[in-house]
Amino acid sequence: MSHWPSAVVIVPVLNGEQTLSACLQALQTQTYPGAVQLVVINDGSTDRTSEVARSFSGVMVIDQKNQGRAAARNRGILESAGDVLAFTDADCIPNPDWLNMLVRRLREHKRRGIVGGAVVIPPGANIWQRLDHQAWAHSTGPDSPAGPTLFASTASMCLWREVFTVVGGFDFRLRGSEDSDLAFRVHCAGYENFFEPAAVIEHCHPRTTLASFLRQRYNYGKWTIQTVLKHKPLPPYSRLFPNSRILLALLWPAYAVLATGFTVLRAWRGDRSVIWLSPLHWLGRTVEYLGTIAGCGEYQRKFGPTDRARHEQGTA
Repeated sequence: MSHWPSAVVIVPVLNGEQTLSACLQALQTQTYPGAVQLVVINDGSTDRTSEVARSFSGVMVIDQKNQGRAAARNRGILESAGDVLAFTDADCIPNPDWLNMLVRRLREHKRRGIVGGAVVIPPGANIWQRLDHQAWAHSTGPDSPAGPTLFASTASMCLWREVFTVVGGFDFRLRGSEDSDLAFRVHCAGYENFFEPAAVIEHCHPRTTLASFLRQRYNYGKWTIQTVLKHKPLPPYSRLFPNSRILLALLWPAYAVLATGFTVLRAWRGDRSVIWLSPLHWLGRTVEYLGTIAGCGEYQRKFGPTDRARHEQGTA
């Protein structure tokens, strides 16, 4: 690979003064041989986030009122250059060869869509960070096999700018799970999404208390159900979720038990602590599915007739 394409790394951030510095230091020491632009979008922070970002030379900093991560990333892309769009978050620390590994996979196939990387947590992660990681990052570790995938996370991913433009960018109506939504649309446009375990980032989840953990689980449920309903029946688990909020409310205790069991089965070989943490996983899943009920109603209010018609057809 004699010529490496130019790349831009987009980092949206809201009140990330404590973690942003480590993220930017890691991004500025990437071994990527091509040109790299770093863009931080300060999405309405009330702390010193903008000041921290501006202390790094060569980093483009964009300040805006809070509009959500999807809108922040879209603006960063609009105001930047680079043939490859790479994404991470302000609480992530990429390995030095992270961008190399992502772009190497991106270039090897002409219909390659999104390339996602592996996510690990710090060795000294607290119990709430460990719970978060066990619940969602079970299949994105460095020991997972490389290969085609349906999903991707903006904590660690890249794609060609032209592909991003073709599918229409991030859906600003989504306050979360916008990365899965983008990955589903890239897949539906005929591209192959791919997982590369050698592209590693360390994710320092900002959860430090039970309340913050449960708040995140609630929001995760509220955000994820909207992406699921928007793309039903593409996500393999989407048929488990009925369209009715009443049915969701009746089924949520069973969902919580099943999801907890699934989490333990997926994670126990790599992390035996998931077994003794299972009661907290059950509590988190219970709250998550309460968020799912709220998110179903929000989906009906937020999305237009075309999206809802597609959703209803997928469950007919």
